[in-house]
Amino acid sequence: MRGLLKVGRWMAGGMLLVQCAGAQQFHTVQVAGLEVREGGLKIMQATQPGKPFTVAGPQGAVLGEQNGNFEAWVWPMKLLSHLRITAELKDYPVPIDVNEHSATISVRPDRTEIVYAHAAITVRQIMFAPRETADGTGVVVLFQVDAVRPGTLKFEFTPEVRRMWPAPNYGVPSAEWVAKTAQGGGFYVLHTDMPQVAAAVTIPGAAPGILPPYQEKPKTYPLE
Repeated sequence: MRGLLKVGRWMAGGMLLVQCAGAQQFHTVQVAGLEVREGGLKIMQATQPGKPFTVAGPQGAVLGEQNGNFEAWVWPMKLLSHLRITAELKDYPVPIDVNEHSATISVRPDRTEIVYAHAAITVRQIMFAPRETADGTGVVVLFQVDAVRPGTLKFEFTPEVRRMWPAPNYGVPSAEWVAKTAQGGGFYVLHTDMPQVAAAVTIPGAAPGILPPYQEKPKTYPLE
């Protein structure tokens, strides 16, 4: 799945919110003025792209590699996997594979951060699994973006909505884009063949990727 997040001239931010609930029970939240404290204990090193990292809590987890490619869980359900980021900047002719530019990873008691560093853009990915959240909300990922030019971030990932083994699963989920306002923004609902189980993934201000109409011949497009 890929969500589009417009990037301001110098600094912008976005939040990836992952939820699992009945199909009609989703709600979104807006984070404004979130304070990220810089003091305290920290372990930091250069990233090793093939090595794993884990951010786990009582409600869910982010499990991935140090190039930022991760999967997200809301226990006992895996909701998405293979998240990757591409940046397209104004008057910069080459799309930037953000994951290829992972530079450092740091771990604190309350969060894990991966920094991607490119000459034209720096992305700070802040991940945490809250101890107390609304039912069905397991993982939050914040993106802090510092770019020399305006542009677009494109998030691509695979929808899963799969229960832990040995529970049975029922095929690949289908995606529905739910627009919040006429001015833009919204979220994906990932429907399964079980009416009581669905998932939602959102970034404030996002726009959808390819959503083929029903009359198209069967073909798999990445969710964007």
